[in-house]
Amino acid sequence: MKYDTSKLDQNLVAQAKKGSKWDHNDQGRYDALLRAQQQKAKPARKPAPKPAPKPAPKPAPKPAPKAQSVFRSAPQPAPKPAPKPAPKPAPKPAPKPAPRPAPKPAPKPAPKPARQQAKQKAKIVKAQPKGTNTSIKNQQSQKVNQNNDINTNINGDNNKVFNEQDNSIRQYGGDNRSLVINEGSGGKGKGGYYNSADKAITMGTLSGFYDVDDSPAAQAKFVDQQQTMNRDAQKKYSNVGITTAEQYAGFRGGDLNIKALQSRIDNNHNYFFDLATIQGVKTYGDRDAITKYPKFEFGDPIKPVESNAGKIADKYRDDIDDM
Repeated sequence: MKYDTSKLDQNLVAQAKKGSKWDHNDQGRYDALLRAQQQKAKPARKPAPKPAPKPAPKPAPKPAPKAQSVFRSAPQPAPKPAPKPAPKPAPKPAPKPAPRPAPKPAPKPAPKPARQQAKQKAKIVKAQPKGTNTSIKNQQSQKVNQNNDINTNINGDNNKVFNEQDNSIRQYGGDNRSLVINEGSGGKGKGGYYNSADKAITMGTLSGFYDVDDSPAAQAKFVDQQQTMNRDAQKKYSNVGITTAEQYAGFRGGDLNIKALQSRIDNNHNYFFDLATIQGVKTYGDRDAITKYPKFEFGDPIKPVESNAGKIADKYRDDIDDM
């Protein structure tokens, strides 16, 4: 990472710089010196004035004791006891109401046959006002404006430029689902035939409204996404082979003696066979000095395979003729 020190304080730069190039360590030291300089430049905060101490409240003066007379006072009469309150009468218990008989549930009407229920629903749907049916429009529009010119400026000789461009545009349609539920009331003073849970869950599930999108557009989108991601991942390797070949095409590895190279290869082949023989002698001893092996001789050649397809064909031809 390159740092620009032209806009920094040069005095601090000279103090922070420790090497020939300005790096992140020098930048850290510069930031520390700058913070210290800024803290010195700030005026010292004055201590907040302490509040004046409040005077302690003086205790209230106690009343002087009354002077006692030398003479004895006349005897005072004894205080009369306070009259006792009259006892309140105990409250009478409230009378309990007589238990009412539990109301009997009204008898349920007998279920109507299915045909009669279907006719009733059809009449309710017909009686709905105009405009109840919802019009659904499934439209798609696409506008593409492209200006993908490639301008290449070449200066000099023996230059090679490889330009690749893909201006393809894809549109596979889509999946437009609409769930329309037309229903009426169950009669005068009654609610609809279905509640909100039936509308949003039951009917949507039965009609496939919440099903997985398996349309051709969804399949094409998935395949195109995977192919595009793979193609984008390979873009950085598109010109590696050509660039490498052009980079080293003008270099030679030096003069090469083909005969000497082939001789060296052949000698290495025999060298490794001899090395294997030496290691075998070290491991098992010199078995050739003790055991007399018979001379190797090739076996008899394999007999050539003779085809009898002609005889088989003649036999089948005779069988066909005899049919």
